[in-house]
Amino acid sequence: METHRHNSLVHKQIKEIRLEEIVTMNISAIYSNDNRELTSPMEKKEKQQSKQHEYRRRRQRPQQFMDYGHTRFEWIQLIATLTVPIAIAIFTILDSVQQMNQSKNQFNVQLRIAAENRE
Repeated sequence: METHRHNSLVHKQIKEIRLEEIVTMNISAIYSNDNRELTSPMEKKEKQQSKQHEYRRRRQRPQQFMDYGHTRFEWIQLIATLTVPIAIAIFTILDSVQQMNQSKNQFNVQLRIAAENRE
């Protein structure tokens, strides 16, 4: 029985503490609302426009480094993406040219051997 009373007492204390917290939160919200400055809609609009102008100014800095409509990073990314296929293409072309030369040399050697055998 005693534990039940103790538990109910603890629950009451918790409820009171929560209520106090809620009240203090509401009061602090009221005070913060009272301390706000009253601004006219025109002032708000001017502030917003100045913020947008400042944002645009900050956003325009990277455009100084743009050539042909792309940033440096985009050019580097393009080059990095294209290097592998270009390297594979160059390797394939060089390898096929080398194979053609080897087969041509081998054909010439076989012709020479055949000519020697006829004699």
